Amino acid sequence: MLSKYNVLFDREGKHLLYNSLSNSFVELSDEMSDALRNMIERNEVDPNADKDLLDMLRQIKAIDVDDEYEIRKVKFHVMNGRFDKTRLSVTINPTLACNFACPYCFEKDKPQVFMTDNTEQAIVDFVGRHNGMTHLSVTWFGGEPLLGFERIKSLTRRFLDMGISYSAGMITNGYLITEEMAKSFEALKINSVQITIDGMRERHDSRRCLKNGGPTFDRIIESLKLLSEHAPKTRVTVRINVDENNHTDYPALKTYLADLGLRNVFLSPGFTSDTTGTGYDCIFDKMKRHQFYVDMVRLHGYDTKPFFPMNPRSECAVRNSASCVIGPEGELYKCWNDVGNPEKVYGNLKDGISDQNLLMDYLTEADPLENEECRECLLFPVCNGGCPYDRIQRLQQGRPENDCPIMKSGIEDYLWLHYNCLKQHAGSGKESSEH
Repeated sequence: MLSKYNVLFDREGKHLLYNSLSNSFVELSDEMSDALRNMIERNEVDPNADKDLLDMLRQIKAIDVDDEYEIRKVKFHVMNGRFDKTRLSVTINPTLACNFACPYCFEKDKPQVFMTDNTEQAIVDFVGRHNGMTHLSVTWFGGEPLLGFERIKSLTRRFLDMGISYSAGMITNGYLITEEMAKSFEALKINSVQITIDGMRERHDSRRCLKNGGPTFDRIIESLKLLSEHAPKTRVTVRINVDENNHTDYPALKTYLADLGLRNVFLSPGFTSDTTGTGYDCIFDKMKRHQFYVDMVRLHGYDTKPFFPMNPRSECAVRNSASCVIGPEGELYKCWNDVGNPEKVYGNLKDGISDQNLLMDYLTEADPLENEECRECLLFPVCNGGCPYDRIQRLQQGRPENDCPIMKSGIEDYLWLHYNCLKQHAGSGKESSEH
């Protein structure tokens, strides 16, 4: 039996095979390709084919595999993650205040609230009630979380005193980082930081400015240098929100950061989603995203992550029954996109759940496991269905809930680009710096 999750194609004299059940990608010889094509044409495995070929095909689940059983395993893995009580993922907002005035921010005009000691205690009690938890993962969010850095330090000390495995990440604009802060990140177990730079200096400062309109680019660059020097174990991802207005800055920014020689700093493109259906004019649609990635590879030789499913079946913590987002007043949300919106509060730390319907929307609505188009898709074994928040928004607005990955529309083209990226880095003897 041949798997229906095989993609066999030829390009420029190369024979390439991808299987999404195992997420394997291999290059075949002429003889191997011919033998496999013969099997595909007859829709049966040739037991007399070369033993090494058959062994390899079995290993990558291309033949002699029960597709339906493998898909049930995928579903079980996803469901198991949704109800895993051993790992608790919590996003904590020490404050909704921010020192920036970014025009596209979804948190504009939120109340300038800071967390109190009572809310801190409620968070510690909340975490302590999760019996069976072996690891706590915290994402510090805001507002600008570094405006509440003392609260971050206080909560972290109390989490570490619990004696459990603990790790943290942070989403910050990067402006407030000092040498003292950077030196403390290792002790605070802040293993990852995301900072946004929206292009080179002039363009960035026009989009990510202070409340008084002041520039921020140079200060953020200094923060990156501090993190590289004093927090070398912290992975720093610099996100550039790519759109119609700044996409040409990406290569220049990548070169600029590379020239700084910051060993733990990596640039990654990001795209703002149109969850309203209004077609905001600067947002990149799927075809423009496709062309952006292709240009980055073909014109600049960059490796880019969307050409191959690099993290099969990971799913957003929104779907996990125990995970939550905690606001500065102890209010509970399921997604950080909702922070500060009272209509999206499903409870609070003091009184518990107050809106079961809202909670169930996030846990079960627009579920790719229940979507027929998803279940029949070649990429189902390696696709997480996209952002749950986006899926739910689209469904509630009467739009198609699926927002499929761009590689679905031209999987052979994307795999070929990935193949060339692999060859390029193998030839240079260097690993990709972009993940």
